[in-house]
Amino acid sequence: LSVHGLMAVQATSPYFAKESFLCIGRTLTAAGFSTLPFHENVPSFGDWGWYLAWSAELDYAKVRKRIENVEFTVPTRFLTEERFKAEMTFGKGMLDSERTSVNTVMNPVLLSIYNNECWRMN
Repeated sequence: LSVHGLMAVQATSPYFAKESFLCIGRTLTAAGFSTLPFHENVPSFGDWGWYLAWSAELDYAKVRKRIENVEFTVPTRFLTEERFKAEMTFGKGMLDSERTSVNTVMNPVLLSIYNNECWRMN
């Protein structure tokens, strides 16, 4: 990723798999990225989440300001500037967790967290 690049990382459902979603965010941060979580209702999946991530060298406030003033210059079928900004809003406690674990090659905690959340079929 270039110094001025941003990436979007699919990060499961912040509603159905909250701890997995938050672990992905912590892992991106531990890897040296600044992050901004967002979510949207996807008809076939429900509430689904992603993280915008970028080099920590970029000023966080500057990226947030750019998002707040975003204007789309290409036609879209669904997304509007207002809808995009609303995707950054989460309900009370949705981004809170007592967990601090990050996912690594040697300690892949994400699989364990994901397997023990409410998606699990018994």
